[in-house]
Amino acid sequence: MSRLRFLQIDRLYPAYLRQFYTAHQNLRDASSQIQQAALANDHADAVHRIAFQLEELGYDAHWLPGNAVSLQARWLAESGSFARGMTLPALGEADMVDVVRQRIDETAPDILYITDTQVFGSAMVRQLRRRPSLVAGFHASYVSPDLDLSAFDLILSPLDGLRDAATRIHGAKASAFFMPGFPRRLLDRAEPVARVHDVFFSGQCTASQHPRRNRLLATVAAHAEHAGYNYHFCLSGDISILPSPLRDGCRPPVYGNAMLQGLRSARIAFDARGEITLGQPGLAGTIDLAGRQTANMRIFEATGCGAMLLTEPFDNLPEFFRAGYEVETYGSEEELIDKITYYTNHPEERDAIASRGQERCLKDHSLEQRAIGFDRLMRAALDGRFPKASGHQ
Repeated sequence: MSRLRFLQIDRLYPAYLRQFYTAHQNLRDASSQIQQAALANDHADAVHRIAFQLEELGYDAHWLPGNAVSLQARWLAESGSFARGMTLPALGEADMVDVVRQRIDETAPDILYITDTQVFGSAMVRQLRRRPSLVAGFHASYVSPDLDLSAFDLILSPLDGLRDAATRIHGAKASAFFMPGFPRRLLDRAEPVARVHDVFFSGQCTASQHPRRNRLLATVAAHAEHAGYNYHFCLSGDISILPSPLRDGCRPPVYGNAMLQGLRSARIAFDARGEITLGQPGLAGTIDLAGRQTANMRIFEATGCGAMLLTEPFDNLPEFFRAGYEVETYGSEEELIDKITYYTNHPEERDAIASRGQERCLKDHSLEQRAIGFDRLMRAALDGRFPKASGHQ
C-alpha cells in the first residue's frame, strides 16, 4: 500500500525570517534544501509543524516555509527558471504565492495542509495543475472579512467561533477542532539551563490586536522593582506605543530555539491572548471570534519548557490544564501582580506547579500525541466522513 503524500505550507513571521537570515548571511547562497533544513532546525513555530510527526506515522510528509524569500528564490534558480549567476529576484507576495503553487504541483500531495489560509488561499488552490484529494487549513488568528475558504475541504481551529465562521461565512466545506502541541523531541537534546528570569514573555505588541496585553505587560514592568522580581520581555511590533519603563526595559524579539531557551530560563511564563476577530481588531464592525476561549500556543510552549504558566482563566483552559495545580491564572491586574509576587517568594510551590504542568503537557498535549488525532481527521476526511463544525474532537 502506497504512503499518503502530505505537504504542509507554513508562513513564518516575516520579522523572524529577517532576523534569521541576518544572523546567517551565508545561508543566502546555500541550496534551497540546506536553507530549509536550517529553518527546520531552528524550530520557529514548531508547535504547528505536524508534518514531521506524520512521517513517523507512515506518511510521505513534506514541509515548506512558503514565505522564506531567499529559499524560494534559490529554488527557482535550481529549477532552471533563471541562471544561477544572475541576481536572485526580489519576490513580492504575489510572486511568492506563485512559487508555492509551483512547489505544490511538483510535490503532488494527496493532502495539502496550509497554516495561513489568508496568504496561501483558495485562489492559489484553484490554480494547481492537480487538486489534492484533500485540502485542509488551520486558523487561529484574526480573519479578514473577504477571506475565501471555498476551495478548502476542511478548516481546523481550536476556536468554536472561528470554526463556525469558516463554514457559515467563508465557504469552507467542513471544520473541526484541532489544537497543535509541544514537540517532545525539542527536549531530547536540550542542555540544562539555569532559571534566572522571574517573569518571561516573548511575543508581539500592537495597538489594535494586543491593547490588553500591552497594559498587563506595562503593569508587570512598573511593579517589578517595588515587588522584588525581575522580568525579561522580548517584544516585537511597535515598541514606541509602550509606556516607560516597559519600552525602555524590553529586549529584542526572539524566535525559534532562542525563544525556547528563554522559556527554559524562566521561572514564570506570562501569557495574555490577543484579540481574535472577524475584521481588523480595533475597528468598528468587527466580530469577536474567540469569546471566552484561548488558542495561544504559548500555553504549551511554556509548560513544555518547564516554566510555570501564568495565564488568563479562559473557559476552555480546563480542557488542557488544571488551574492552581498545573498552571496558574489571574483575572485582573491586581491578581497578576499578587501572584507574581507570591510565587517569586514561594519557589517550592511555583516549581511544583511547573513540574506538574510540564508532565501534563508532555503526556496529553505533545505534538506527537496530537499527530495521532490529526491522522484520524485526515483519513476520515479522505473517506468523506467530515466532522461536525463544532465540538472538541
